[in-house]
Amino acid sequence: MGDCIDGVQKADQAFADWLHTEMEIEKLPRLLQTASLQDFNAIVASVRKSRGKKNPITPAGLKALRDGFNETSLPASKLRQQAKQLEWQLALLVNQAFGLTVEEESLLWKTAPPRMPIMPPSSANGATT
Repeated sequence: MGDCIDGVQKADQAFADWLHTEMEIEKLPRLLQTASLQDFNAIVASVRKSRGKKNPITPAGLKALRDGFNETSLPASKLRQQAKQLEWQLALLVNQAFGLTVEEESLLWKTAPPRMPIMPPSSANGATT
């Protein structure tokens, strides 16, 4: 799982560096620093806003942006998904190892700290995703 996280961080940093140099964005907003969490439309909107009206994205620039996003952020997004699945498998194994009942699992999620690394399952009683 550490390889997944490391790969995501490297991809996000590579895309951020590329945006800084190729798209001429001096200060990247947080959204552009974590491109693997975003969809392409959100990236385009943020790049447009960051560049301002006086420096619009050209069609060639838009193509380059799409290519850069597809090359770095899409694979990183898949790594994020893989890490999430591994976290869920681990959580299920731990719950099974402790022999938790459905009620105990539900209580676990209801009383979990707000910054849990994974979201509760939608099937947990009373839990929300």
